Amino acid sequence: MQPTWSFKTQASIWSSIKIDNNIAYFGSDDGNFYAVDLLNKQPLWHYKTNGKIRSTAAIGLETLYFSSEDGYLYALQKSSGTLVWKTSLNDGDVPRIEPAKEAPYRYDYAKSSPIIFDNTIYIGSGDQHLYSVDQNTGLVNWKFETRGIIRSTPAVNSSSVFFGSFDNTVYAVDRLSGQEQWKFPTYNVVPSSPVIIGDILVIGSRDTYLYGLNLSNGDEVWNYRFIDRSWVESTATPAKEEKAFFIGSSDSKKLLKFNAETGKEIWSSATPGWTWARPYLHGDEVYIGTTGARGYWNNVEPGFMGVSSDKGLLIRQYQPNLISGYVSGGVFGSPAVYNNHIYVPDLDGSLYEFAL
Repeated sequence: MQPTWSFKTQASIWSSIKIDNNIAYFGSDDGNFYAVDLLNKQPLWHYKTNGKIRSTAAIGLETLYFSSEDGYLYALQKSSGTLVWKTSLNDGDVPRIEPAKEAPYRYDYAKSSPIIFDNTIYIGSGDQHLYSVDQNTGLVNWKFETRGIIRSTPAVNSSSVFFGSFDNTVYAVDRLSGQEQWKFPTYNVVPSSPVIIGDILVIGSRDTYLYGLNLSNGDEVWNYRFIDRSWVESTATPAKEEKAFFIGSSDSKKLLKFNAETGKEIWSSATPGWTWARPYLHGDEVYIGTTGARGYWNNVEPGFMGVSSDKGLLIRQYQPNLISGYVSGGVFGSPAVYNNHIYVPDLDGSLYEFAL
């Protein structure tokens, strides 16, 4: 794959790409949130915050929402980037310990992203709370306290909000009141975001397990253990087939497809590096980015690839540029497809366009 066009920011792009009409929306570690017109290949506007932007935008009818490392949740007009409101998530001074060769091996690199449901925004914070925020006013309805930072992006249905925490727990809380409904303990932190597939909640943990939990009570329906002790950082993406999904691993260096009812592996496809990213499905092809690191024992390399959704066979790939630092580059955020092109956020700071 060779890019047909690119847009350069001034720092790494960890957020996923959201496309609404012909506009790509995404944040950068340079502190800016960008709106780029994909028809004329020009920036429409950008909005400057006082911190890195690693959350992925939630898109409303006229407004979009994202959080920044400066500790605020922002609402901007989609057309102009004008601030509508901002609300404190109280985590602007929470220290991050990013991937490094030296202990402590916190690997705190992600950010919870906002989810909109019934005029309400749900988002996790580094201050150890899950927030419910009024979509129109930015006023906090309630917040639910855990014992760890929350980098997991919530999943929501009509009754509940589901999420993971760095306190080694998966939670379900009442969507309207914020009262705890159930919790499921794991044996390590939970940066993975939950996904609802039928009546199963799929979520991974750094305890090397992928879990399928009962939505109503949190009971374990199945688990899948990575016998090579791989963390499960990735988030599931439902397949076109009912009750199947795709997810990445970490040290296993795989993209996998599972049966959501049984937790049985359907296929796996080797990747060059850490598959922390969430897979992206378009048609009959699944895309996944990989992250690399210098001097890691498992030889992890930056990458991006597309495989067939039925068998996991390689269709296309490109080699991301190396960057400075321990994390040596790659793709963490999910891409998006528009007008027969795929738009990929690269840790080298560029949004790349590839023809499909």
